[in-house]
Amino acid sequence: MRYNIFYKAHLPLKTALISGCIAITGAVDGQAPATEAVLKIDEALSVFNEQVNYETLHVLPFVFEYEPSVSAAYTSEHEKTARIARRLRSLLHSYGQQQEPANKITVLQSLLHEFNEFVLVNFNHMDDEEAVVNEILWRYYTDTLLLQLEEKIDILPHLQQQQQKNRLQIATAA
Repeated sequence: MRYNIFYKAHLPLKTALISGCIAITGAVDGQAPATEAVLKIDEALSVFNEQVNYETLHVLPFVFEYEPSVSAAYTSEHEKTARIARRLRSLLHSYGQQQEPANKITVLQSLLHEFNEFVLVNFNHMDDEEAVVNEILWRYYTDTLLLQLEEKIDILPHLQQQQQKNRLQIATAA
């Protein structure tokens, strides 16, 4: 099997999406603090933006060179998901503006619904991307080049944080 550039690139977003999903579900159920859920969703949105920027700058140009229509399709999907992200940002802002507990709960329920859609769209996109884009990259580029592309992932602050957490967990487990 060839080198999959997306394993490392998608890890921070997958982690943030799952963490946000757990937090918002717990907040709506009243089992977890809503402030934590708001922070987790905000973090997931930041990681999403980093992910899209990385792919736009460092991966899709290599796809565009040989398969411009595929590159355009993924750019379009990024734009669709960015619209959901903007709706989530708006709901986060609305949550912060609410004074009444009942209104906060209503906004949290809307956040849960919208975030679930965001999670679903992102996971489907990442699965498809790993299959389709990797095939294109493997067809036209060597693993050496793909490893060089992956080195540019270090521009993702959340990936750096994830790597530091992993190293700390390994060190404390030993």
